[in-house]
Amino acid sequence: LALALAPGARRWAVVTGASLLGVAVLLRLQNGLFCVGLLAILGGRRDGRRCAEAAVTLLAWAVVFGLLDKLTWGDWFHSAFVYLRFNLIQHGAEQWGTASFPYYFRVLVSSLGVLAVLLAAEAVAAAPRARGLLAVCAAFVLLHAWTAHKEYRFILPVMPVLCALA
Repeated sequence: LALALAPGARRWAVVTGASLLGVAVLLRLQNGLFCVGLLAILGGRRDGRRCAEAAVTLLAWAVVFGLLDKLTWGDWFHSAFVYLRFNLIQHGAEQWGTASFPYYFRVLVSSLGVLAVLLAAEAVAAAPRARGLLAVCAAFVLLHAWTAHKEYRFILPVMPVLCALA
């Protein structure tokens, strides 16, 4: 995100940043939220050239994802469809435990103490300069808080972005 969203970012930076996000999605599907956020922020800036560069790069990574599944599982995007069906329709992950909506907020405060409160306050204070990035972070945390099965590690990808905002 830092490479692709830097003011005046050159094509190589946008492509590299979007590519790193593409790899992140290969590792964990939920990181796709950052890809959507990148395109939304660039679109909100009315930066059509960089938005198109990022979109084409992310599309190329989506093809890699689909092709990898085609070669290994026999169908395009098979792993993503199975994962989404298991988690969102069948609620299969709930067999490993569930937690209430405020779980992540409680765990962040218990693990970081006052630093969690300071981090949140400083990230929110960045809103006038980085509204879009703050919205991406909020969406990432809130969507994870909304799901029943929670593990602290699920929200760790958003922590560097929150630190950058702070």
